[in-house]
Amino acid sequence: MSKETLQKLSIDELKKGMFIHQIAEQNGELEVKSKGKVSSSSIIEQLKSHGIISVIVDFSKSELVTQGSKQGPQEKKKPKRKTLEDIDMELGRVDRLLLQCSKTHKRYVIESKKEDVTDLTAAKEIVSDIQQSLERNPNALLCITSIKNEKTYLYHHCLRVSVLLCHFAQSLGIKEKDCKDLALLGFLYDLSMGNVPSDVLNKEKKLSDEEWQLIQQQPLLTAKMLDGLGLSKSAMLAIEQHHERINGSGYPKQLSGEMINKYARLLAIVDAFDAMTTERPHQKAKSAAQALKIILNPDSGFDLKLANAFTKCIGVYPVGSLILLSNQRIGLVTQPNPKKPSMPKAKVFYSTTGNHYMEPKEINLDGNSNGIKILKPVLASEYNLDLKQVFSNL
Repeated sequence: MSKETLQKLSIDELKKGMFIHQIAEQNGELEVKSKGKVSSSSIIEQLKSHGIISVIVDFSKSELVTQGSKQGPQEKKKPKRKTLEDIDMELGRVDRLLLQCSKTHKRYVIESKKEDVTDLTAAKEIVSDIQQSLERNPNALLCITSIKNEKTYLYHHCLRVSVLLCHFAQSLGIKEKDCKDLALLGFLYDLSMGNVPSDVLNKEKKLSDEEWQLIQQQPLLTAKMLDGLGLSKSAMLAIEQHHERINGSGYPKQLSGEMINKYARLLAIVDAFDAMTTERPHQKAKSAAQALKIILNPDSGFDLKLANAFTKCIGVYPVGSLILLSNQRIGLVTQPNPKKPSMPKAKVFYSTTGNHYMEPKEINLDGNSNGIKILKPVLASEYNLDLKQVFSNL
């Protein structure tokens, strides 16, 4: 890298398309170290809110900015196209984001127990970060959120739903503002479930009529709790209706067809998918393929047009899922292949013949010279795999 391509700019001179090499000056206690391309104006606003005063821009990695701004000597116009940030770089950001997400959601659950949820600013900041990460490289967040722990189900379930819902909305071409609205919805929609006694949430046997009635009340209670805090009308309806089903078999009001808000139909699919693919006291986790098969079954009551779109969005082998390969090794799917869904990119990290972890190695199943194929999807629990250890070594 030549020093001539690096130039210090004030935060007000920073433009979309510029590549931040490092932070030059900032105020405040929060230390921002991330480098990368500015993919949207919202990122600039976020940097300002974190007290960033000036940055070092690498013009050799920047796409040409608007006329009149400072330009480096090697700056050339490039056609606009969406390029993904390096997944390893984005994984570092995502790790910090998840920690902040967990802390923020726990705070809201505590406030909900006191009936004292009065401000959604922190939640809006979180979902803004989620949206920006998905824009830079969706595969990083989708990978990390595949780590599931039944002991922290509520917190991480809402985070995963927020991520998946935003990603799904982006794939449908929904406007940026509405994608953010959906991400916020996913983060908050199950808030009142934190008030349900843990012995009911974690009950292995069938719920009693009284317990089931308590569960059915939660969507309306969450909506009441968040009323007047600035959520859109569609988001509020989705909170109330996400357990309704097209065929009228849902709850709490047994709505059917077009009576159910579109946001609710989107949320219903994502909520059910994450719930089914997570180990719970009362159920074993299903593979993504098994969960999608249920969602695509007309008798399940989901919007079939949206269900098919969701399947296309996440793929037969979703990012973050595990696959057993024909060479008896296990890989973590890191990038889908829309044109050839059965041939994604993956990082191989475990040998089933030797029962040991390996140095992670990327493999592109589309045209690999060894003819390696996917045998089947597998779950981490089948091989006692520690996904946290896997991600720490990626």
